[in-house]
Order: sequence, then structure tokens, then C-alpha cells
Amino acid sequence: MATTKRGLANTSEVSFVAQSGLQYTGASPDFLGAQQYMQLYNEGAINDGLPAKYSQAQIDAYNNPSRDQMRNPDVNWNDEMLKKTTSQSRYNLMFRGGTNDFRYYVMMGYLHQGGIFKNGDVNKEQFGFTNNIDFKRYNFRTNLDFQATKRLLLSLDLSGRLEDRNYPGTGTGTIFNAISSSPGNEFPVKYPDDKIGGTSQFQNNPYGLLTSTGYATEFRRNFLGTIKLKHELDMITPGLSINSAFAFDNYFYTNGGRTKTFAVYQLQPDNTYKSFGTEGLLNVVSRSNDQDRRTTFYTNVAYQREFGKHRVEGFLNYNQSYENGNGFDFPYASQGFASRLSYVFDQRYLFEFNGSYSGSENLPEGKRFGFFPTFSAGWIVSEEAFMKNQSFITYLKIRGSFGYTGNADITGAGTQRFLYQNFYTGGASYVFGNNPASLGGRTQARLANPDVTWETLRQANVGFDLYFLKEHFRLSVDMFKEKRTDILTTPIISGTMGIATAPYNQGIMDNKGLEGELSYHYEKNKIGFSIALLGSWTENTLVFNNEVFRPYDYLKRTGRPTSSVFGMISEGFYTVAEATKINNELAMPAANKTIPLPLFGTVKAGDMKYKDQNGDNLIDVYDQTYLGSSLPKYFYGIRGGFRYANFDLSFLLQGAAGGVVDVRNVSTQGFQGGAKPSTFVLNRWTPETAGMADFPRLSVVNNALNYQASDFWIYKSDYLKLKNVEVGFSTAIRNKGKVVIDNMRIFVNGSNLFIMDKLPVKWMDPEMSGAGIGNYPRMRIVNVGGQFTF
Repeated sequence: MATTKRGLANTSEVSFVAQSGLQYTGASPDFLGAQQYMQLYNEGAINDGLPAKYSQAQIDAYNNPSRDQMRNPDVNWNDEMLKKTTSQSRYNLMFRGGTNDFRYYVMMGYLHQGGIFKNGDVNKEQFGFTNNIDFKRYNFRTNLDFQATKRLLLSLDLSGRLEDRNYPGTGTGTIFNAISSSPGNEFPVKYPDDKIGGTSQFQNNPYGLLTSTGYATEFRRNFLGTIKLKHELDMITPGLSINSAFAFDNYFYTNGGRTKTFAVYQLQPDNTYKSFGTEGLLNVVSRSNDQDRRTTFYTNVAYQREFGKHRVEGFLNYNQSYENGNGFDFPYASQGFASRLSYVFDQRYLFEFNGSYSGSENLPEGKRFGFFPTFSAGWIVSEEAFMKNQSFITYLKIRGSFGYTGNADITGAGTQRFLYQNFYTGGASYVFGNNPASLGGRTQARLANPDVTWETLRQANVGFDLYFLKEHFRLSVDMFKEKRTDILTTPIISGTMGIATAPYNQGIMDNKGLEGELSYHYEKNKIGFSIALLGSWTENTLVFNNEVFRPYDYLKRTGRPTSSVFGMISEGFYTVAEATKINNELAMPAANKTIPLPLFGTVKAGDMKYKDQNGDNLIDVYDQTYLGSSLPKYFYGIRGGFRYANFDLSFLLQGAAGGVVDVRNVSTQGFQGGAKPSTFVLNRWTPETAGMADFPRLSVVNNALNYQASDFWIYKSDYLKLKNVEVGFSTAIRNKGKVVIDNMRIFVNGSNLFIMDKLPVKWMDPEMSGAGIGNYPRMRIVNVGGQFTF
């Protein structure tokens, strides 16, 4: 169970923290304006052999700033729909203190974050609800300790979290996709008489999706209570105690809301409207709820004692948990024993053993329990006699560990519980009786795996901690190697079998890495300074995963990282001569072709050209190869702090390298999939720019050839960002010589303030490439606040 803050004897402390700030949406995609959109759409249509959609008169109308904005709109949907900033605030109040017999810690908190949509409150006055995103959280924690007798300590911990969430009636992902794909020239946001703009082709007006599809609410309530007892058994032997705890965790969730549909309107030449869709009324409030209850119990016998140069610690623990909730056909249950035994000799040599014998209801009888031991040892070299005659190193510890852990929570995506049992589902109906009646049948949907067992992680770690030069410098390094075995994988069986089978424990994955931290610390009088360099390297390899047969080694996922990205190798764009030759050789056998034939559609000049990996003169899925890993291999950072008198400064720079990201989305793919182009496509291929283009020809129909997964869309996801920074001023407040406030600290902080990366556009985040494009953006946050301690 987690350790939380507790009360202190013979003292009293009150602390209040308040902060308020702004969340910034950051850069939005640089979509083209109406006139450029129309020009490029015509270009793409002509490239596809289609007539131009827009007349020159329609395009030239945008040269007139006094044009009719309702018939010739130029809507910047990001500006119309999204605020540049929104507010957030947080407050915490804490009481702490007590006596030798009773100690208390009480904390209450409140957090509010507003939504970023404009026009989110248009329905508030008339209908009493908001369409904006809104989040409120109320939380509390009370930890009470009662010294019932000299040897018996009773503890009661209560905590709760209440969350109220509000959303538009349409999912935010749908709204953001509509913002990122709705052309600015096709329809206005709304007409002067408040009719929502749209056409037969474009009925997902972003403004309508936000304001005219209702609203949704979520209420989440979580309550956790724990009763703990600790009884010293030093009457038997010093250092012996027994500890027990019972915890009850209740989670309640309810959602509701009202939905409606809306029509869009298109202004006609005779000033009438043509409508598309249905203008509906607000539906009645709909609600659903869910509840989850978990009880946990543990008890242990612990021992801790020193005998001269020897220190011994240990415990033996029994634990069990039981969880039930709505939608559970059967409860979740676990049970087990855990133990730890540690020995320290002369503050120099450290040894520890941990063992866990754990069981889960999710596994078959005979395999429900698994034993997972770990061993560790350490040597504090700096305590040796031969280290006492030098002053360079003040502390040196060498350590290592080896052990096993298990996982029985094997109900991931697409995997049902109780894999050791056959699974049945609804089947065909059957007719019985003289008066025929139809009854539903059952069919076997999955064969059982009676041997399903624990996934196991074997891990080894070696490292050291070093303090030197009067402990101004500190270095910590760890190297680890892990092997996960018995990972659930889906067996490959012939489709003629006619039934699926449960996953089997056959997967194997290796993981290894190195991480370290080098820091410098300086303290003297009014000045304090610290800086730390952090870094890590990790690499994982899929050793076995029941991979389907692949005819070429470069296609295989086995032996690659689990987060591997595969795709084509691009080799520029087809020239007019190459496209002509390919189309002239369509009927020719592959072996006789002079240029490999792509099997993703008709080839035209300006289309993407890919490498023929297997040399069969065809470009298809067998020409994909490994392009990198979506998970960075290296993480690094710089953490610093500075103090002068009452002022302090802290910051964290965080970076990553060695990964890749696919930048294909509606902001980079031209007109593909109904998207709208951004400045990313401006240097596209045309007959005039063929020698310098860095984007394929435009197309208004879906072009499977140009938008295959390939290295053309893959960029390094390396980045360095200012993760957070804070500046503060602290002082005590006195009145007539008496301290009124023990400490008052005023601070300004921010997070996600700055980033450097290698992506081709400024509006993407390498950690969340779709943020602000197809879903909610990653926010930059600036807060001002104060902490007051009495």
C-alpha cells in the first residue's frame, strides 16, 4: 500500500496553496486560405483527369475585399473555433499536527480547467447547459493515527476524489477533425439569421458539431478507506511487530447528457436556402452508471533489530484482494504471500531476499500460483578501512540485483478472461414444436488453452552510487537486462479449422538499458546551486511472437523492436517518361518490365516512386522494410535549481532521441481522405517544379500510391523541451515582532513552454503528432500562485 503524509506529534501546521493560470493552445496548422485552396483543388482535379471544380470568376472574387462573405467565405476554422488561452486554477488546504497520542493530517483540494472552444456557452442562457469542455476535481485526504496503548497504533486513512466533466454532444476528436478538414471557402460559420452553413458534401460544420449536438456529462466518484493496526511485540522479543490493514475502494461513474441533430443550410442564387440534414430537438436526458468495489486485506509479521555490527530486517506478509463491479460476470480475486529478509554487516555489506507467492483467479487450477524471488546485494566501499585515508571519495556503493516478477493480468485488448475455458457465444436460431417457435442457439467461439500461465519477467541490475569532491558531485549509474517470457501470443492456425483458439504463452522479448545521473550541489550562506544531467538508453527486441510467415527477412518483425515502423523506401517522383513507360508495359510479364510496376493504382508523373526491395519488378507490400522505432532509444534531461537569499529558481529540460514519427495526418496529406492542404504541400510536384519538388503531385481522389507508409513521411522524433520552470520568493510575515505567517512563498511556473525538434512543421509535437489536429492539443501552461504556511 502506498505511503502518504502523516501527522506530526507536538506541532501544528496549516498550509494553503493557491494558483491560477492560463493554458495556451500553441501553434495551429497553417492551412491554406480559400483562394489558394480553390486553385490547388483545381490543379489536383486536372492531375486526376477531372474538370476543374471552381471557375476563374469564383477564384478572382477573392481579390475583392468587399465581396459577399456569405457567398464567398474565407473561414479560418481554427480561429473561429478555438481560443488562444483558457483558464485553470488550483487550491489546496492542509492541516497537520497532533500530540503523542493522536496525530492528524488533513488535506483538501480543488482543481478547475476550462475548455478551449469558443461559442461553448451559446446555449447556457436559453437551455442552461454549456457545450464546452470543462473539468472540476474536488479531493480530500484524512490520515489519523491513534496511539491506543504503549504498543498499539491504530490508523484510519480516508481519501476521496470527485470529478465533474462536461463535453460537447459530439466527441472532441470529431470536432477537431472537422476543423482540420472543412474548407474555408465552401460555407460560412453561420448566416446572419443564425442558420448554420454547409453543403450536401460538407454537413459536419464544426460550429454546428460544437453548439447543436447537445452535451455530455461525466461524474466520477472515488472513495478509499483504510484501517491499519500496528502492534509492537517487544514483550516477546525486541523489534518484533504485527501489522494488519483492511482497505475498501469504491468507484462510481455516471454519465448523461442530451443529444440532438442539426441541419446545415446553403444560400441559393435567389437568396433562399437549401437545407441538408435534420433539425432535431434536444432529446430527453439519458443516463448510465457503473460502479466498482475493491476490498484489500493484508497482515504481516515484521522484525527489525541490530546486534552490534549486524542489522536484520524482515517480514512475512499475507494479502488478498477482491474486486467486483458492473459488467463483471465474475469478480477479480488475488491472493498471496510475500516476504523480505535483509541483512547488513558493519554498514558495509548488504544482502536482501524478496519472495512472492501470488495467485490469481484468472488462471486454471494447478497454475494459479507462482513463486517469484529476487536477490540483491550491496557493498559500501567507502566504509572500508582502505578508503579512510583519502578525501576525494566520500561515498561509494556498488549494488546488484537479480530476480523474477510475474503478471497474471492477461486480459489485454482482444483477450477475454479465463482463457483455460472454452468460450461460447450466441449462434444460429432453431425452430421447435408444433407451433414453431424460434430459440437462439449457442456456438463455440474459442477453444480453451488449459495451460495458460503467468507471464514472467527475469531481470538483472548492476549499478553504483558515487559522491566525490566533498559531495559536491554525485554520480549514479544503473545497467539492466530483462527477459520477458510466456507472453500471450495468438497461435497461427489454418482458417479451415473454422474456430479461433485462445492465446498461448509463447512470446519472448528482451530489454536492456543503461541510465545515469550526474549532479553538482553547492550550498554556502545565501547561495545554493544544483544541476543534474540525466540520461538513459533502452533497447528492446522481439525474440519470438508467433509471427506469420513472411517470405523475406527484411519484412520480419521478429528480431526488431516491439514498436517497429515499417514502410517503403521512397526514391523521388516518377517523371513523365517513366510514367508513360510503366503504363505502356502494363500487359508485359513482370520479368520483362524495364521499370517496376506499382500495384497501388494508376501511375502518373509526379507520383511517389519506391524501391523494389525484392527485385520482382513489382511494387507491393513485399517491398516494405524496417524504418525505425516509434519509441525513442535515448532519453536525457537537465534539472537545475538556484537559490539566492529568498529567491529560488528551478527548471527541467527534457529530451529524447533515436525514435521516429509518421507525420501523415489531415494537415500534411493535401486533399487525401477529404483533408484540406496546408503550407506543407506548397512545393508539390508540377511539370514546372519537377526538378525541385519535395511533395508529390496533388490529387483530389484518394491516391493509395502516394500515401503508402514510407520513409517520405517518417521523421526523427528527437526533441528537447523546457518541461517546466519555476521562480519563487519566500519570506516570513511578522507583525510587531511576532510571526504571523511562518513562510509565504510567491511563485510563477510554466510547463511545456518551449520545444526544439526535427519535424517539418511547427504545429506538431513529436510526442503527440496528432495533438491539435485530430484531437485535443497539448497545452502550454503558465501559473501564478502562492503558498502560505502558518
